Formats: sequence, C-alpha cells, structure tokens
Amino acid sequence: MQVSSLPLTETGKRKFPGISLKAITHKLDLMASENLKKIPLLPQLLKFLNKIFTEESLYVVFTGQALRITPKQYPRLYKVYREAIEVLDLPYEPEFFLQTSDTINAFAIGMERKFVVITSGIAELLTEEELLFVIGHELGHNKFDHMLNKTISTVIGSLGVGILSAALGGVGQLAALSLQLGLLHWSRMAEFSADRAGFLVVQDRTVALKALAKLAGYTQKYSDEDINIEEVLSQARQLDETNLLQTIHKYIAMVQMTHPFIPYRLKELDLWISSPEAQSIINGSYVTEEEFNRRFAAQYPPVYQGYQQMPYYGQYPFQQSQQPSPYQYPQQYQYNQPTYQPQFYQQPYNPSYQQPPYPQYNQPYQQYNPQSQTQSQTQMQLESQRLSSNPNNP
Repeated sequence: MQVSSLPLTETGKRKFPGISLKAITHKLDLMASENLKKIPLLPQLLKFLNKIFTEESLYVVFTGQALRITPKQYPRLYKVYREAIEVLDLPYEPEFFLQTSDTINAFAIGMERKFVVITSGIAELLTEEELLFVIGHELGHNKFDHMLNKTISTVIGSLGVGILSAALGGVGQLAALSLQLGLLHWSRMAEFSADRAGFLVVQDRTVALKALAKLAGYTQKYSDEDINIEEVLSQARQLDETNLLQTIHKYIAMVQMTHPFIPYRLKELDLWISSPEAQSIINGSYVTEEEFNRRFAAQYPPVYQGYQQMPYYGQYPFQQSQQPSPYQYPQQYQYNQPTYQPQFYQQPYNPSYQQPPYPQYNQPYQQYNPQSQTQSQTQMQLESQRLSSNPNNP
C-alpha cells in the first residue's frame, strides 16, 4: 500500500490503516517459528496446557488483583492505550489492566479473551511516550499472531519443566526440557518483532531506544542527563565479542529467559529503524493484511482463529462471548429445561407385599420346660462326680 498522506491521531502520530505486521516479522522470529513446528508432540502439549491454563482463569486473577483501565478509570492512561490501537489498526481492543507492583513488567496474554497488563512500576519508570512504546510492543504481539505460543511460553516460564513432564507422561523429562527450551527460544525471538511494532507506534528512534534502555537500568535520583544510547549499543557489541567461556555463560544465562538481553534488543531495533523497510512504512508504503493474506496465506496460516473482541468497559466483566465455545455442544444438543424439578420414583404401598420367607429349621419348636432343664443339670452333676472319683476311667 502506498499513500501520499497517512491519517493522524490526536497527538499527530501516523496511523497505518490495514497494515500487516506479519510482513515485517524479524527473521530470527521466522526461523524460531519454523523450528517450533518441527518439535514432536507440540500440538498435544499446547492442547493440554490450553485446557488447564485457559485465559479465562488468568482473566479472573487479574480482575481480582488489578484495575481495569477504561475511559472512566485512569482516562489519560486509557487514551495512550487507544492511540496505540489506532496506530496499528488493531481490529479489536484487548482489555487493559494496571497492577500495583514494584516489578517492571508488561505483557499481553490470552487467545480468545485477550488482555494487556502493565505494572505500576513500569508506568512510574517511563515517560508517557516511552510507555506508548511498551504498549505498542504488547499490542504488536497480538497483530503478529503470537498470542497462543506467547501465552503458553509465559506459563512454561513460570512453572518450568514439571508441568511439561506431567503433560508428556512417559516420554520423560528430557523431551519436556526440549519442548520448554524450544518455546522459550521462540519467545525471545518474538520480542524482536514486537519491538518493531512499538517503534511504529511512537515513530521516534530516541524514545523507543530509551524505553528499552530504562528496562535494563535507570535511576531518577542520579540521572543528570538522558540515557546515552551509544553506550548501550557499545554494551551490545561487547556481548558479541565474548570469549568461549563467556559465550557459554551467556547462553546459560539466556536459555531460561522469555526475553533477550536488553542491549541485544536495542541493537536489533536500531538496525531496523535505520533500514529502508522501516522508513518506507513511516512514509506510507507498506504491505496490508489483505495483500499479505493473498500472497502468503498458505505459507503463514493463522495460529489461532479468535473472535473480534470489543471493549469491555461498560459491560459486566465476566460477560460471555456470543460466539459458541469450541468446547461446547451446539445449542440444539444442549439439554436445557429450567423448570425441571427432580422427581424421585417411589414404589407405591402394597399391603400384600410378602417378604422372602425366613429360614425354616427341621427341628420343631419345643416349649421351654423348667422341670426337664433341672433333670438335665442333675444328670450332668452326677456324671462329673463319677469321673472325678475314678481318674483312670476314660
């Protein structure tokens, strides 16, 4: 798509109508995605984890532990969020939560019920423009079609190999570890793509790179001037020039991480910002979703077909989607009788009902006779005396 002028947001940011972020996926993200498809038993694993750890359960947790951002709740923060959605032309609005925590964090999660969470720690750390980059990054995961694998890798990063071993049963811990490392490697590579979405939202190199640098280290108390981006890029080059032992330790440190080292992310994003591809998009020439699907639909099928999610504000927070769940029977097969009253079958009283006969003994019943009982006792006493007087008598 090539236009002479792009529509603008209220703050003057360019919008990109119909843009396909999949067309600018980082090459490392593409390679990791292809390798992920080759992992055996991955569909069974995703099915198991999706069944146990659904986004509905995660949604309940954050509804209980965070505040939902709406036009009436932190409206200035919501305005920042809406601007990122408009710039990327996201066709739905994931729900937005703010969680009180000193942890510097932000993440997007969910397949059917998508939502974005930021902590108060990251909101306090970054300027409004830098926070816009982070929000654009998280929304980028949605438009890059990362959400299924991203949600599962987040769960795996929290729970470790144990949950995979349970899912795989007899396959063993080695296979579970292989799956975990594959998903975590993909997760790290996917961050490079999402950083590109963050830049497209802020459209400013300095803001984007400073936002990333602050995630690595920042203090307002000792901040005499802006973060020196060139020094952070120098750190990235230093990471590339490690000796053999340092390289081993570097990969050991990263292997369990869901995100790459910050200097690497900053270096990769800076290279892309200065590329002709990024400049072409900023100037209004880019591949649209329609064009991408027409050219590459068979090569890159959607990972998950979700529904078009609308804003939740003003709605009951646990309102069910109008779309039928794939885990439910069609309506015509569902038994629904709201007026049903359980009736317990009760056998009517039958006075002629006969119980099974009691056992009959062959001996006739003999009436108790006290006199015969006394005679028997007397005979037993005499016999006992006889035996005691003659012990040799058998």
